[in-house]
Amino acid sequence: SSCSFRFTMPVDYSKFANIEDSDDEREEQEQKQREEMKKEMEIMQGRPADKPAARAAKTEVVKDDDDEKIEWYRHREWKPAEPKQEFAPSKLEQPAAVANDAGTQKKAEASQWNVAGTWEERNMMGWAKAELASLLVGISADVDGKGRVKVEKIDSIEGDCSIPIVRGRPRYIFDLCFSVHFVAETTIDGKSAKSKGTIQFDGFSHDDFEDEGCRMALKFTDEKSVGAAEKRAVVEACGATRRAVESGRGLCAALHKKLETFAASLQKQ
Repeated sequence: SSCSFRFTMPVDYSKFANIEDSDDEREEQEQKQREEMKKEMEIMQGRPADKPAARAAKTEVVKDDDDEKIEWYRHREWKPAEPKQEFAPSKLEQPAAVANDAGTQKKAEASQWNVAGTWEERNMMGWAKAELASLLVGISADVDGKGRVKVEKIDSIEGDCSIPIVRGRPRYIFDLCFSVHFVAETTIDGKSAKSKGTIQFDGFSHDDFEDEGCRMALKFTDEKSVGAAEKRAVVEACGATRRAVESGRGLCAALHKKLETFAASLQKQ
């Protein structure tokens, strides 16, 4: 009888050492590692690990808005519910004068719109120009029995005149300068003459008028044509000095009386 032997080669397993896991196996391993690390972190922070059911409950639900009705692009088509209205400004009428305790009429101090009593100012320059002309034009004075000097006109009125209302209380403010034009007709030593000139008034203000009066400067229009005797008489009759005004002599003293009337009239406006 004959015997036969089969020779078998040994298996080399080293060639399988470098075979990598499949993608599914790798992801499964990584997921396990992440879960283990999360559990360890929660245990270290004193929190219990999330249960699978809790994790499932936190799953975000994504809403499909493909069927949602979009209106944002229609803003150009929007129209107000009420029709357009045309507004026109309307004038606020001043309230009627209210009788005070004494039974007299007291004018409203502030405008109707200024109910809070804040700052408000009324410009009174137009009134001041008209009032000065009304009070001063036509005033005359005697020239020592030899004629008269008379105010012909007022011009060059400059400065400020206003009534500011602060916290409901009015203030009466004026600071003015102006020119008084005069004409003098005299008869001296049997000779008749006529001369013209101006008296410049400065410093007519609410602050110091009562105590100091106005600063005055007299000037003849054509001084060369005025005789010396006539000039002395006219200057004396005009009395454009502080001493003459205090003594009540001359044209300027009469003008100062009218300026006092001006200051009092402003407080009634």
